[in-house]
Amino acid sequence: MSEINQALKGNGTTRREFLQMAAGAGVTTMMASTTTSAVGQQRSPNERIGVGFIGVGGRAQEHIRIVNELQQAGVAEPVAVCDVYRPRLEAAAKRCGGAKMYLAHEELLADPKVDVVCIATPDRLHAPQAIDAVRAGKDVYCEKPLTHWAQFDLARQLELAAEQTGRLVQVG
Repeated sequence: MSEINQALKGNGTTRREFLQMAAGAGVTTMMASTTTSAVGQQRSPNERIGVGFIGVGGRAQEHIRIVNELQQAGVAEPVAVCDVYRPRLEAAAKRCGGAKMYLAHEELLADPKVDVVCIATPDRLHAPQAIDAVRAGKDVYCEKPLTHWAQFDLARQLELAAEQTGRLVQVG
């Protein structure tokens, strides 16, 4: 058994639980880092970070749970959800306290209430949607993988777009 597994077993935490906590910490760090914009303008402490979710299937449910907890702490709030499957979209909007619903991610990205997006769509869509998001002035938390092996050029395009716009991108 590896040292990590032994350490986790010693405190009663499974590897799965640890990874879920780490992913949650990544989203929390991303949200906290958006309190100061890339150009150095400080947000008002009373202003919550508006979070949009692109893709609200299974994996996004944990992101929604985390943002709902951050909302209770006064840090962030879910403001928009996007999915192509209407029943899932409506359920997510309800879970997010009546967040605005979109069928197209471009429409969500045009919403001025959205400051950061969590992308949890099918893998092949991650990089194109992340590129669209940073070009729309949004910070991004994206589920892994960022790209498929045949899309490596999109990873470079995202890097350049993030540099040009000063937006934050985290993959977790």
